[in-house]
Amino acid sequence: LSSYDFHLEGNNPKLIEINTNAGGIFLNFKLLQLAKPCCGNTKVQGISDFEEKIVRMFKDEFSKKSGQKTGLKTVAIMDENIQEQFLYPEILICKEILEKDNIQTFVVDSKDVEIKNKIAYYNDVKIDLIYNRNTDFYFKKEENKKFLEVLESSQTVISPSPQDHLIFADKKNLVLMSQNENLKNIIPLTLLVTKEN
Repeated sequence: LSSYDFHLEGNNPKLIEINTNAGGIFLNFKLLQLAKPCCGNTKVQGISDFEEKIVRMFKDEFSKKSGQKTGLKTVAIMDENIQEQFLYPEILICKEILEKDNIQTFVVDSKDVEIKNKIAYYNDVKIDLIYNRNTDFYFKKEENKKFLEVLESSQTVISPSPQDHLIFADKKNLVLMSQNENLKNIIPLTLLVTKEN
């Protein structure tokens, strides 16, 4: 799930961030569901096939990255101290959507995921795909280094993967993009902050 954050500035919105583990999409889905009946003829974004698109996205990523034809059966939505996360309610919405399609879905703390033979397990259930809501994208913290093993195998897919984050969402990319003549109207001048500047 990618999202794009813009600052509204006159007639030209400015791209300020790309996220690969986008927060807010599921809450916005619920808000749009509520807006339809309460706001009459007000024009709102179409959401009729939102749930199908979300499920298809997870299934397609699993199939493509794992090479498995068996289909997506289990998902772990993972973060540190997950029940304390600000967007915990939307994690539950995601779980509900996946479970409607008979995908067994767990909401888990990263510390509770076990790694055996480069495969992720939760309560002895093999996990096909981890939806990583953790912002330790490169698994540098000691307690998250175990997930580096999983990346060596295609038995459990991690989404977004560190590679996905590096290519699409690393903030340093905005520095390069802001220097491109064709993108100057879209991306504000972006600089790396150093002690010198």
